Amino acid sequence: MKSITTLCMLLLAVSMMAFPVTSYDFQLPWLQVSPVTAGIGGLNLSLTGDPGILYSNPAMLAHSGTSVVSLGMKLQDRDQIDVVEMFNAANVLRKNQIVSLHMAAEGGGFGIRSLAAIDENRTWTDGEGNNLREHEDYRLTAYQIAMAQTEGRLTYGLGFKYLNGRLVYLREQQQSGGWLTEDFVDDRLHGLSFDFSLTLKYGAFVWGFTAWDIYSHLWWMNNSNRAITRRLGSTVGWQSGNTALITGAQRKWGCASDQTYHIGVQQAIPMGGNPEQPTGFLLRGGAYSHDFDHEETTWTSLGVSYYIKAFRVDTSMATHDLALNKTRFLLTVSMGM
Repeated sequence: MKSITTLCMLLLAVSMMAFPVTSYDFQLPWLQVSPVTAGIGGLNLSLTGDPGILYSNPAMLAHSGTSVVSLGMKLQDRDQIDVVEMFNAANVLRKNQIVSLHMAAEGGGFGIRSLAAIDENRTWTDGEGNNLREHEDYRLTAYQIAMAQTEGRLTYGLGFKYLNGRLVYLREQQQSGGWLTEDFVDDRLHGLSFDFSLTLKYGAFVWGFTAWDIYSHLWWMNNSNRAITRRLGSTVGWQSGNTALITGAQRKWGCASDQTYHIGVQQAIPMGGNPEQPTGFLLRGGAYSHDFDHEETTWTSLGVSYYIKAFRVDTSMATHDLALNKTRFLLTVSMGM
């Protein structure tokens, strides 16, 4: 009986280790979907003018002042594209994918955000000379409602998320008669989560704080339930005239060793002309790291925005060694209402 129990426990442990999805950490700075946040150093909880602020700090929606609809895209993995293809417009458009769609107004908003979009095929030979191949198709989407309320200088924000996704995973080993299935998973995921945020405004300074996924629950239909990794973030922003500065940090809840530090700057360049049709550029730069001591763990970012009246385009790139295959490009198109 003891041996049977031990065998059952061993099989259960192996099955859990073999499950392809192992990470539920969605607020990492390099997973940002807003090019404004990505371009200014990977963390923005304090500065206005970010169309994707409802994902990072719902409380800032109380300071938006306008209504906007935004569509966000990213360029697919850069290791799939060489330098020549980088300048091929047809290929760039084909490699784009939508990562966010949201509508925001003063005091609230609704957004749809892609948390995972993996479609990969891999083949390799293991240490024993076996030929293996696997296919993974994993999609996870968050539908978020955000709201904000101001009381004096303090603003509260809440974000409620419903998550829906599906995983299809196949692993095979080559045999003399063909390919033998070693593992197959076809499972669906549903989940709930909510965020809490604060802002405190004092003159030209704004302090922002967000606790992401302070409560969450993910239900796999055929596997163990999970919780989203909880994170805390805080920034202080200063904005005066056409210049803005921001600095801050974020970390896992209860894990100081995971903390990243962020710094960024933004400069507006108005183009003048008709005041009823404002036109201009916004230039951004920033960096973030765990310690800023090692090049391989320090990310730098750049961003450019162009606006004309109610139309706006935001772009960003973030990299930690200026290599194309390690650079993330984002693009958002927004229209004010």
